[in-house]
Amino acid sequence: MYSIEELIEFHNECEFLDFKQEEYNENNKPHLIKDVLAFANSPVKGDRYIVIGVKKKDGEIALFNIESNTDSAHIQQYIHANITPDIQVSYTSFSYKNFNLMILAIKNPGEQPYMTSKDVFYKNGKLALKANECWVRKGSYQVMATRSDFERIYGARIEQQDFDGIITVEFSCNKSTSLTIEPLRNLEFPSKKAKEKLEKIIAHKEGLKSRNDYQYQASIRNNFLAIWEPVPYENRDIETLKGNLEKVSETYRDDDYFYLFEEMAFKLNLEILNTGEAYLEDASISLMIPKLKKMLIAEKVYYIHREPRNPMIPYSPRTPKFDELNYPEVKEEEGFYVINAMLGDIKHNISTKAFKAPIRIAFGDIPPGTTLPVQCIIYGRNLRNPLRKELAIIIK
Repeated sequence: MYSIEELIEFHNECEFLDFKQEEYNENNKPHLIKDVLAFANSPVKGDRYIVIGVKKKDGEIALFNIESNTDSAHIQQYIHANITPDIQVSYTSFSYKNFNLMILAIKNPGEQPYMTSKDVFYKNGKLALKANECWVRKGSYQVMATRSDFERIYGARIEQQDFDGIITVEFSCNKSTSLTIEPLRNLEFPSKKAKEKLEKIIAHKEGLKSRNDYQYQASIRNNFLAIWEPVPYENRDIETLKGNLEKVSETYRDDDYFYLFEEMAFKLNLEILNTGEAYLEDASISLMIPKLKKMLIAEKVYYIHREPRNPMIPYSPRTPKFDELNYPEVKEEEGFYVINAMLGDIKHNISTKAFKAPIRIAFGDIPPGTTLPVQCIIYGRNLRNPLRKELAIIIK
């Protein structure tokens, strides 16, 4: 599997890759359906990519900044409404050499042939694609599928040995399909503690200033601090402290996230067991958890790294932790948190963790007994249809 950087730098347009200078828009949206169809039906294995914001000609690469106004959920909904069977896609931004690109990924389509599910029209009402059209990517261009294409597709289906084993999915902490989690109450966020401290110091200094200005002035002297050392709250003047109080939430945002997700949140993972006699090949997992008002799932792993202020101490870059590098993709889509991760080959009779780094999930003051149905979908190259499992999270 190639990285996006490798695709841009070393690959030309082919059966799994296309470059486009501009985003799809309302006037040419049917082209999106045609392109996705052609890639989904191409005779290659694995994911296929449309990289938007790149133009390649004679080995020269031109980059274009894409200020995307297109919602990922809207793209997916439009594709699902016009292509059958369902196909898994993602539409995400990607930073490359200070340019913002957009990546449309068609995720390992394994249910060929894909066709239009209905007539597709341009914005002006003109017919763009008829129902049941089937397009195929060949090299750097696309053509209507022919008899030989259908023979190839159905021949591959006959030759493919479908996975016929049993896959079980459980929460890793209790080896069960249901999990009880206690909500977080009376949290002491660093910003809250700092706010209370600032308010106390401000009140003290205002009282001190009204009684004895000389003592107040003495309290804000910093003669013994090195120039690189931060001035303690106790040694700051009232005006500075009030400015600190206004910005306390912003100042301690990372500390609050670290406290919530790393110190207090529940670390959730799943365990997958293949009890069949063959590998489940090139598998991936998608988890859908309903969103609640007082519920958060971390989109990344938060760590606090404070660089030394003393110039005499040499600076050394922080090495990212394992969980930071391996945290699963977390997105918010139409009332759900969606967590995606690649599993690779799932060997038989060996338990496999769904996520290399567990999901950080936090619940606030939610009524006891609230149950969240968790949908788990597993994809695999040798699965004719995705496996769907249902789990449950119960609030204690």
